[in-house]
Parts: sequence; structure tokens; C-alpha cells
Amino acid sequence: MIPLADDDPKPCVLVVEDDDDMRSLLVEALQGDGHYIEFAADGHEALRVIEERLDVPLLLLTDVRMPGPDGMEVLRRLRLRSPHVPVLVLSAFVDDALLARATELGATAVFSKPADLDDVRSAVLIFASAAASRRKTQK
Repeated sequence: MIPLADDDPKPCVLVVEDDDDMRSLLVEALQGDGHYIEFAADGHEALRVIEERLDVPLLLLTDVRMPGPDGMEVLRRLRLRSPHVPVLVLSAFVDDALLARATELGATAVFSKPADLDDVRSAVLIFASAAASRRKTQK
């Protein structure tokens, strides 16, 4: 996880992925696209980032199966704090039950692993930009 200074509330994309290689690939690609990234290797770290930040993430990109609270629980807890943050879900095990649960919790999109990196990057760009615009009009 990238630590934040107390006075540094930059809107971020929070990447939650327990696979080191996949997390590194996502972080590197999204940073290369100009996004400010925070990352977590499991559900506990993700919830800590969400709860400790002065603001909420601009967008959450999360795996489903990982140690600690899974991606659906991270999504559920984020929704309690902020119902409008776009959430992109990644899973190697996409089925009707996962799609139904993700939809019920308000996921913006679900990607089946191995996901096309360009598709994920495009979705992050579109939904993070929309969220940033929404925040500006709310201030």
C-alpha cells in the first residue's frame, strides 16, 4: 500500500488484488495512464485504506477472491460510506451468482480474468473521469 500524508487527500484509484504480479501490472498500467493509485493486497488492507482516507477513492478496482474480507465485502462496506463510487470487479470465477451479487451491491462492471488490460484501463478512465466530474459539481 502507498502511504498517504495526512494532508494529501488526492482522489485515487484503489486497486485491490492479492496476486502480486497482477497487482503490479494493474498499478503500473493505471499510473502510466496518469491515475493516482493506492493499492492493497487483501481485503483487510483495502478496508483500512477506505476507512483511514479523508475522502473516498475515486474508483475501486477489486478482485473477488482474496485473503480476509473478499471483494464483495469490500464493495459492501464501501457502499455504506459512499454509494456513488464506481466499482470494477475482477474475478477468475464469474458466474450468475457472482454477477447477481455484484449487481445487488452496485458494482459498475465485472471483468472475467484474464481480463483484457486495455478494456480495464478504458473502463477506469471512463468511470474515474465521470466520478471526478461529479465530485467537482458537488463541491
